[in-house]
Amino acid sequence: MQNAQAVSTLALTQALISKPSVTPNDAGCQDLVAAQLAPLGFAIHDLQFEETRNLWASHGHGAPVFAFVGHTDVVPTGPLDQ
Repeated sequence: MQNAQAVSTLALTQALISKPSVTPNDAGCQDLVAAQLAPLGFAIHDLQFEETRNLWASHGHGAPVFAFVGHTDVVPTGPLDQ
């Protein structure tokens, strides 16, 4: 993935989907999302909920608030034979 450079929506989606992000491990998804938003002027704030990491990325100051809330981990599949 390119370092701190915006990539196409398709490339970003492919990169995120390719990561084995199963709760609570996001496999670097939050870092990838933050790396795309920070150069666009977003302030990145980590949100830790027990073992699960999320992010809050806000843009600008004052009202109205424009924010991106990252949540990239998924629930495990359970037994594959079911």
